[in-house]
Amino acid sequence: MILAVIGSPWQALVLKVYLSISNREEDDAYVIFEKTNDSSLNASLEVLGNQLHPDLIFDFKDFRPVDVIFGRGRIKIHHLLSNLDLAMVDTLLVASEKNELAYFLNLHLSRSVKRVKLDDGILDYLPKLGIDKKWTYKLRLLLGYGIWYRRPTNFNELCMVFPEYYKSILNESNAKCINLRDYRELIIRFLKNEKAEIFAGKKVSLVVGQALSEDSIVSLNEEVNLYEEIFKEKHQKHGELYFKPHPRSSDCKIKKVEKLASEYGVQIIRTKFSLESIFANNNVEKAFGLYSNAIIYSLAIFDIKSHVLLDILLKNSTSRRSFSKAVYIKDFIERLRLFYRDVFDKRK
Repeated sequence: MILAVIGSPWQALVLKVYLSISNREEDDAYVIFEKTNDSSLNASLEVLGNQLHPDLIFDFKDFRPVDVIFGRGRIKIHHLLSNLDLAMVDTLLVASEKNELAYFLNLHLSRSVKRVKLDDGILDYLPKLGIDKKWTYKLRLLLGYGIWYRRPTNFNELCMVFPEYYKSILNESNAKCINLRDYRELIIRFLKNEKAEIFAGKKVSLVVGQALSEDSIVSLNEEVNLYEEIFKEKHQKHGELYFKPHPRSSDCKIKKVEKLASEYGVQIIRTKFSLESIFANNNVEKAFGLYSNAIIYSLAIFDIKSHVLLDILLKNSTSRRSFSKAVYIKDFIERLRLFYRDVFDKRK
């Protein structure tokens, strides 16, 4: 049995691709979904389709930081997984390996179980923006839970868009690379859905929203100001412009951005479909964003020219913290483009 832990539409898509290329039946997979909000869950269900569905929904709201720090999270996980026979698992698929559930499974599954890293998006390649920097992680180590939490997941396979780069920076020297760029047609086929054709065939330019303030990269006001800069600059050059909020965007942020969008003639997209589904089913000519999975992957997977606008973030950073993060991300993107020059130098 395959045990898969996913938590986003993109991860749901990568799971489907892996099952297909591995010749594993969808009903042979036990799927745990890590829920952050309803929007992400609903978009993921659309990607999974009728044949593949979550067997268990793991809601992060049920796991407070104090539960994680003092080990009560493990008790809750034991209870949630009480009906799952881990001895039946021959393959573990995880996208985000640095959370309570992933560490638990890695610890309790036999070492003979094949461990596969599913693409989690851009944060895979930006460890300094990951969970290791959060205060809860540092406090866990201080209180003596470091050995349990830090046991490494030695992956046998990397099913990712840029597995070679991931392998080079994290020294996963023995892992087999499964390059998702080789399965573009399969990815697009899985995403095809007439209901996601929301632009009626016309060419559009799209601004991709992110969860910058939610992830403490910048403040809420800083993030809203960034979108205003983008709307002002890109609307003048590209005419009709659309904005797709991130699924984890707060209601407060969406209201502020909607007000700005109306001032600049930018149309807000409110849909249950993921950004990847929109890319696969519409004639998106250009995509603009600061950084995100879809922006970085758009050319490699969907043949859509993307524009990374980190200079706007650098110019508008009001704190040393946000500025240093922007520099870190920009440096990564430059190194990634050099590493995959054949991918990023191509044009439509």
